[in-house]
Amino acid sequence: MGVYFLCPGKRQISIELCARPMEERKTTENLKRVLREIFEEWGIDISRITAGVTDGGNNIKNAVKELLGAEKHVSCFAHLLNNIGQRVIGNQGVPPPSEAEPVAVAGGEDDPEAGEDFDEDDEEREGARNPLRALVVKLKKIVRFFKQSEVATSRLLKLQETELGKSPHDCLKLVQEVRTRFNSCYDMIHRYVFLLSNFLPRCDNTI
Repeated sequence: MGVYFLCPGKRQISIELCARPMEERKTTENLKRVLREIFEEWGIDISRITAGVTDGGNNIKNAVKELLGAEKHVSCFAHLLNNIGQRVIGNQGVPPPSEAEPVAVAGGEDDPEAGEDFDEDDEEREGARNPLRALVVKLKKIVRFFKQSEVATSRLLKLQETELGKSPHDCLKLVQEVRTRFNSCYDMIHRYVFLLSNFLPRCDNTI
């Protein structure tokens, strides 16, 4: 959670207060409790907060509205723009996570890119409605395979060392699309095409 405020001279300051994991479900009540704890920890008077900006998840929206007042809630404009892009590529099957819909996780817990709000049936339906989305879904399945296979990922990294002459520090992994992460679909496609363009002239069925 971050805060924004004006200093003397009207200079805007932004500070990241904390990033706190939640073991319990992200219900409106639980989120509201955590927000209140953070405010108390930092000595922030709730009455002096002018606005609370959130994404489109109903749970966090309701938590901010109930804690600060509905008139102080503001929807994140970047999140709204991201939703427009998601609709263009046909990614409409799953709404933003809410307290009634826990997020599924694929891959290892230690990999921040492994978390993905996906449902295979939803993905198939999306692909059937939109040819562009169908290509994205196929690519997601390839990336998911690498994310869930230590052997495949290790082979991919090793090939970059032996075939491309990269140091272990410079080797790249595939990137998974995550619906709530801005530009992640572009990042996934860009990384896949980049690696493929490097390997295609050099390798033959080695991955």
